[in-house]
Amino acid sequence: MKKFLPHLITRETILLFIILAIGTFFRFNNSNKYFPFDVEQAEDLIVTRTVWENIKKGEIKRLPFRGQEASIDPGRKIPKNDTSYYSYDIYHGAFYYYLLLLPGVISNFHPYGFVAFLIALGVFSCYLGYKVGKEIWDGYTGLICAFLFAVLHPLVLYSRWIWTPSTLYFFSLLGLYSLIMISKGRERFWFLLAFSSGAISQIHNAGYFFLVFVVFSLLILKLRLPKNRTLKFVTIGTFGLFLAPTLIIEVLSKFFMTRQIIARFIFQSTAGTPSPDLFLKGVFSYFWNFVKATFNFG
Repeated sequence: MKKFLPHLITRETILLFIILAIGTFFRFNNSNKYFPFDVEQAEDLIVTRTVWENIKKGEIKRLPFRGQEASIDPGRKIPKNDTSYYSYDIYHGAFYYYLLLLPGVISNFHPYGFVAFLIALGVFSCYLGYKVGKEIWDGYTGLICAFLFAVLHPLVLYSRWIWTPSTLYFFSLLGLYSLIMISKGRERFWFLLAFSSGAISQIHNAGYFFLVFVVFSLLILKLRLPKNRTLKFVTIGTFGLFLAPTLIIEVLSKFFMTRQIIARFIFQSTAGTPSPDLFLKGVFSYFWNFVKATFNFG
């Protein structure tokens, strides 16, 4: 035990503990008195409680398959001839409701029970930020990442907000860390990558971009599924289970988000359809913004 403790208690671990304590304090301080709660949060709690009641009754057929209606670029000026946003409804997956079941049952579906759960995810996100920074660079870079996650006001506020984007940081960091570990030969992290990728695709529209990032990363790094048959089966099953709602909703919406990614990310179109004549303008725009940010002018 004495030989083990010196390796465990280092300057880095002490600093990490202090940073996590700061992050915990910022998030929990007066959180029982101040946390955003409006109509959307009340609806989420009602749906989550209904899910639990249906589970207890064994009414599996009444469990939700899709989640909240997605808001795509709120406040954007939509051309008069652009009906792409109104021809069909866009929804998230229902994973968010099932994620909130555990804190809901423990707290008897009291709103603060959900807030405490999201705060815990926020604090753990600080730790994941440390792990990602450490694996990519070194331990002190990881500490800087953890500190930023611990004290940045928007992240602290999101940790108190019963809202789907509040969980994005946790699942994106979990997926990124899993991807890094897989690239280093740790095959057991395939399950976590499958879980986090599928979960984030259901939680928010930004999850689609994360999926694109994961796919391209796997192709560039030439990573293959694990050799172990059991782990391979579990990975494929997890991918299928958590991605199925996203894929079905995408098909029903006539591949709306796929077209948006192509139109916005590649061609910089605002009408929701690809416009090849804007491709060079988009490339120039990315380059010019990079130059301005780098040299701090304009």
